[in-house]
Amino acid sequence: MNPEDTSLIVNYSRPAGASSSAMTTSRGAHSRRGTAHEHVVFLLILASAGACRNQGDSESPFGKPSTQLQANSQDVSLRAKMASCTDRSAVTAQVREVAAVFPRDLDTLVSGQRVGPKWEPAGIDDIAPLGDRLAVLDTKAQEIFVLSRDVTVIGKVGRSGEGPGEYRNPARLGVDLAHGRWMVYDPAIGRVTYLDSIGRVTRIVATNATNVEDIVGQDGAAYFTHVLIPELFERGESFRVMLSTQGPTATETAVISRTAVPRNTDALPMPGPNRLRAARHKDRMFLFSPASNIVQVFDGSQPTAVIRTCMPSDVRKAYDRQRELHENGRRGNSQQGFPLITDVMMRGDTVFVVGPLRDQAERLHVDRYALDGTSLGSVTAFVGSGGFPLDVRFWGDPYDLVAFGPHGTILRVVVEPTP
Repeated sequence: MNPEDTSLIVNYSRPAGASSSAMTTSRGAHSRRGTAHEHVVFLLILASAGACRNQGDSESPFGKPSTQLQANSQDVSLRAKMASCTDRSAVTAQVREVAAVFPRDLDTLVSGQRVGPKWEPAGIDDIAPLGDRLAVLDTKAQEIFVLSRDVTVIGKVGRSGEGPGEYRNPARLGVDLAHGRWMVYDPAIGRVTYLDSIGRVTRIVATNATNVEDIVGQDGAAYFTHVLIPELFERGESFRVMLSTQGPTATETAVISRTAVPRNTDALPMPGPNRLRAARHKDRMFLFSPASNIVQVFDGSQPTAVIRTCMPSDVRKAYDRQRELHENGRRGNSQQGFPLITDVMMRGDTVFVVGPLRDQAERLHVDRYALDGTSLGSVTAFVGSGGFPLDVRFWGDPYDLVAFGPHGTILRVVVEPTP
C-alpha cells in the first residue's frame, strides 16, 4: 500500500432523530453526566469586557455550581494561593457559553454502514490542533478522533494494525506546522506516522525513542521530549536527555541534555519522574515541565533565555516537602504535580504561556513575555468556581484555547482582550 494514497478518516454523522441544535448545561444535563460513559463537550467564547469580575461575582458563565463539572481538589486548594500570581494591570475578558455537544449522539459510519458504537471517549490522553481541526487521542480506545472548531466530531483516523495508517499503541500526538501535518508516535511499533489534515498518511519514520512525553516537528524531523528522573542523572547522559531528534534513520539523537549536578529544582521540581513538553517557533525551542514555573528557551541547542512564571510560595513548599520525603526514603504517594504551565507559543516577538489554574478571583490567565523573560502582563478571564480541565493548549492563536480532561471533557475558549 502506498502511504501517499492512504486516507483513513472515517466520517461521523448524527443518527436519525438526533438534534443538531446547540445545547446548554442544565440540571438535567448535569444529571445525565452521572452515567459511566456519557461525556460532554463544550464550546466557549470569551468576549471582551471593560473590567474584570472580582471575588464577589457569584454567577459563573458555566451556570450554577450544580451544573458544573466537579472541581479537581488540588485546583480548589490552590485558588487562594494563586492570589500572588495576578497582575494588577492585567487585561480582562468575560466568558459566555455558546453550545454543548454530546458525543453520545454521534454514530460511526463507514461507506454508509454503521460499524461501531457512539463516540464515548474512554480516556483522552493528548490533543493536537492543526488549522481548523483538532486531533484527539483516546488511548484506552486506541483511536484518534478529529473535531472541527465548533467541537463537532467529524471523523476518526486509523485503525488497529501495523500497516500504513494503523496503530498498536498510539501514545502521543504532535504537529509539524511547516508542512501542515499531524504526527502520531506509536512506541509499540516503533514509528512516527505523519498525516495530513484529511487523514492521509504522507510519511512513516521508524524510531527507537523511549520515555517520550511530547513530539513536535520541524524541518522534516521529529523532536521528542522525555520523562526525566533527576535522581538518576549521575548514571549517565542517556538518563539526562531533555530533547532528542529523529531524522530519516531509526536512530534517535540527543539534542539537549541536562548536567548531572547541581539539580535545577525550579525546572524539575518533583522527586522522581518530571515530564517535559516542547513548543517550537522557527529555530526556537521552548522546553518546560507542566509542574514547574520555568520555560527554557533554546536557539537550536543553545540556551538563550529563561522565562519565569509565577509559582505560589505554598506550591514551592509542597515540592520541597515532596523531595524531602523522597530523599528520606518515605516515598509513598509523595509525588503530586500542580499544572502551572501546559502550553507555550510565540507570536511576533511575544511569548505566550498558559496553564489551567485560576487565581483567587476564579480567573484563567494567558501570560505574555518578551523573549528575554520580561513580563508583558496577562489577559485574564473569569471562568467561575466549577471544575476546569487541567490541560490547556493554544489552538493556533494565543487567544484561542482548547482545554481537555482525561475522562472526555473538551472546552474551547476564545479570548478577546480589551483594547
